[in-house]
Amino acid sequence: MPIKNIIIHFLKKESQEKESAIIPRDSVLSVNPQTELLLEKILKAYNAKTDKLYSSFDQQNSLFQSKLSGYLNDGADFVEFTSQAMALLKSELDKSNLSTGGFIIFLHYTVSMTEFFMALMINNSEGMKVDDQMNLDHTRYLDIGKLHLACRINLSEWALNQQSD
Repeated sequence: MPIKNIIIHFLKKESQEKESAIIPRDSVLSVNPQTELLLEKILKAYNAKTDKLYSSFDQQNSLFQSKLSGYLNDGADFVEFTSQAMALLKSELDKSNLSTGGFIIFLHYTVSMTEFFMALMINNSEGMKVDDQMNLDHTRYLDIGKLHLACRINLSEWALNQQSD
């Protein structure tokens, strides 16, 4: 599963607060065994979800679609594109007092010669681990099994048919 680009930003928002804050990363993550394992775990969790909803772009009025197209077709920088996507997400989440933030992972990757773009929100969880000396230690980890929000776009299909659902 070759990763073309991956980045993580953070959207800080507490439940019942109106405003959120973006904590951006200023460069893409290196593609290495850790990022490849992250993608593998994300896809496993995503594919295991049974309550997926499907949607399509509003062909007349999709700012996100325009930004994504700029990245894919016009050579826009991935970091800049994801920063713009974060601003769009922030404006939507700020409309609700009930929504919360989390780590927003943006992935552009290929599986079986099909290109995908994925954006998802994951939070940290608290846990315990046993260290090398068999002592208990507190740890925080990405709780990939609890995808809060996830969006996957089949870029190969979209490139072949702009009107595709």
